[in-house]
Amino acid sequence: MRIFHTSDWHLGQTFYHHARDYEHGCFLAWLSEQLQQHQPDVLIVAGDIFDTVNPPISVQRMLYDFLADTHQHCPQLQMILIAGNHDSGGRIELPAPLLARMNTHMVGRIRWSAQDALAVDPLIFPIWSADQTCLGWCITLPYLRPAEVTAGGQGLDTMAAIDAIHARLFEAVRSQNPTQLPVVLISHAHLQGASASPDSERNIVIGSAEALSTQLYPDDVAYVALGHLHKPQRVGAEHIRYSGSPIPLSFSERHYPHQVLCVDVQAGQAAQITPLLIPRAVAMLRIPSQHAAPLEDIITELQQLGVTAVDHPDQRAWLEVVVLLDGPAPLDLRQQIEAHVPKDRVRLVRLRHEQQSRQTDDATSAHALLPEDLPAPQQLFERVWEQHYASPDRAVYADFAHLLQVLEQEEQP
Repeated sequence: MRIFHTSDWHLGQTFYHHARDYEHGCFLAWLSEQLQQHQPDVLIVAGDIFDTVNPPISVQRMLYDFLADTHQHCPQLQMILIAGNHDSGGRIELPAPLLARMNTHMVGRIRWSAQDALAVDPLIFPIWSADQTCLGWCITLPYLRPAEVTAGGQGLDTMAAIDAIHARLFEAVRSQNPTQLPVVLISHAHLQGASASPDSERNIVIGSAEALSTQLYPDDVAYVALGHLHKPQRVGAEHIRYSGSPIPLSFSERHYPHQVLCVDVQAGQAAQITPLLIPRAVAMLRIPSQHAAPLEDIITELQQLGVTAVDHPDQRAWLEVVVLLDGPAPLDLRQQIEAHVPKDRVRLVRLRHEQQSRQTDDATSAHALLPEDLPAPQQLFERVWEQHYASPDRAVYADFAHLLQVLEQEEQP
């Protein structure tokens, strides 16, 4: 079974009041080519399809045109899309009956029966080959809002209810899977120990109390396809993955290796995961590239900026400038910088300034580091562990994540 895993498209995002439709269009065209080339059995989109719960009609049309064109070119391909925290579950599910005729499943929310039992059937799908052989099973978990999670009437708190939902779904799929075909889980969630972007991801946890543990996923799950975090990363084990967003959604994400994951899953074998790097349709620049610099240095760098000419205004590079000042900012600071920006090739969308008094001569100090340069504690621990012991240890990682959570809860007022 071959899977394409992607997430966090955020169709309709505006970047400092500029639309990103051109970049998203380039990504979808590239993805269509990759689907035709690699011929996966299923395309997974793990949430945050849209950037807002009420996207413009033109943005919705972009999604549905892509789904229709993809079905035309790859009629045997199954497509499974779930809602994320940016999406409206109801809007995602609205065209589901029509899209089901195109091998496309849209899952927006969980539901409960009149007997307060989880409705599992709408969340579980068999994956079929071109000759209608069942290749495996897919469990879908859209973003779990606390009010939906606890609506089952079992008197559980949010985290206990989430545990119970996972357990019920795994139990249900095992009952439908006597031959032990591979099982894939799609989830839009924040996992303990995962690394978040500092300025472009809504915090969907309270402290770390609602960050989920990888211990939710039993060993017989072949692959966990995650959405919500924009940085591609594994969490705790090779087969538990965030694919990340297809384009940088903030300047802190400009160095992320944006990708779609091509995952080959076979019963009894570890998933084989191949990142497919997404071409950058529009450059994203920061001047200077690391720390703030004096205005004179900024102007010199702008004058030497080598940016290729573009054919269309939407192809102009995004630019952030960070100026180091020794005193109040000049009233015409932006005008001084704009005078040296090649506006036919670059858009200055963000200008920040820092005071000289905040700088230190210690290059390793906290003031000398940008937020995105700092690894998450879990990542740092795993990195050091593997340097010393050569191989990952899921149990040790889970213990560290638990200790980290306890510490963070104790530090809360």
